[in-house]
Amino acid sequence: MATQGEIARHLDLSERQINNLQKLAGFPVPQGRGQYDLDACRHWYIRYLRTAKPGSGEPEMEGDESTKTLDRQKAELANEYRQEQIENLRLRRMVLSKQYAPITVLSAVLLQWCTGARTRVDSWLPRLKMVWPDVPHHVITLFRNEIAALMNELADVGINPEDYCDSDIESGFASDPDLEDEEAADRGSVGG
Repeated sequence: MATQGEIARHLDLSERQINNLQKLAGFPVPQGRGQYDLDACRHWYIRYLRTAKPGSGEPEMEGDESTKTLDRQKAELANEYRQEQIENLRLRRMVLSKQYAPITVLSAVLLQWCTGARTRVDSWLPRLKMVWPDVPHHVITLFRNEIAALMNELADVGINPEDYCDSDIESGFASDPDLEDEEAADRGSVGG
């Protein structure tokens, strides 16, 4: 009589492989509490090997293969998680070194710049009239049309957060869902 561990050592297998073999039909039933007939187990295993796929180095063990597949998938998930952590750390480093800014900050800067540019451009025509009082009417019309076209282009400038991936959801550097509503309220067209 032998235990499961003794059978595994005798057949040069692991105890997990013996557990998988026990689930197959024909494996000897233990006599008493975990005591197997060693000769019966050896004979069964020889018959099992003879009926296994020819040319395969090891007998087919479904449980062992599924365990290997599961372990491989766990390792892949762990690697993906590590890669995400590395990317998050790179992003934080870029934010701290001011090489990267969240979309909300970029939108605020762009809005501020557009407002300043609009104020500056609106002052061009009065300044032109101060410097050149006899300015021909067709020049004023040309300037008004060009300024109106520029203002309309500036009104349409904006960052749409949906065009970009949320690169750092955990740190809160993701896009702002209220951004579009604020941009829509600030937009306006200048006539021409």
